[in-house]
Amino acid sequence: MNTMKNTLTALILGFSLIGFTSNILAGQIEQAEKKLWNELYQNGGTTFYSKKEFTKKSPLISATRVYSASWIREALHCGTHRQCKKTSDQYNRIMSDLHNIVPADSYLTFKLQHSIFGDLDESAPIIRGELRKRDQIISPPADIKGDIARTILYMHTKYQLPLLMNFSLLAIWDKNDPPSQNEIAQNLKIAKIQGNENTFISQPNIINVVKR
Repeated sequence: MNTMKNTLTALILGFSLIGFTSNILAGQIEQAEKKLWNELYQNGGTTFYSKKEFTKKSPLISATRVYSASWIREALHCGTHRQCKKTSDQYNRIMSDLHNIVPADSYLTFKLQHSIFGDLDESAPIIRGELRKRDQIISPPADIKGDIARTILYMHTKYQLPLLMNFSLLAIWDKNDPPSQNEIAQNLKIAKIQGNENTFISQPNIINVVKR
């Protein structure tokens, strides 16, 4: 009788610990976004895609993933955002990576969630600033194409996520728009917070050894 009781107690405790661990992991995403606003943009800044100035977080600005959350979920086959948070440790880790999180207009966050990046000509309609969109293709301004390429390559190599873009185009973007001083400084700030750099920023030649 005591053996059965001890076994039942151990199972209940085990399930409780699993639930506790899951809650901690799920909280990683919220903690990462707090760090974005409180440590990286505590004095405001500019939105990533449209270069709109802001002084603090507001409903008009949101934390957006360059390698979008929808494509992360599709790669992991874990379901909706809520389901993935509850069941996938990897999803919580990937979504918490500050190298992939940028401030963006909330309007653009919605527009970008099911899109991939590519080059479009001037016949494509502008949706905000210099950002053009046709079907599921988003064409960003020239001065952030390299930033986007280096982020996508980082996410691909660190988490084995699909590239979703032609490698040759990413290499062209990276070459034509090399890391700016702001991008380099941001990379170092993030490294201090979460313990690792985006090596495509700190070691530009590493692109030559990427597994495609």
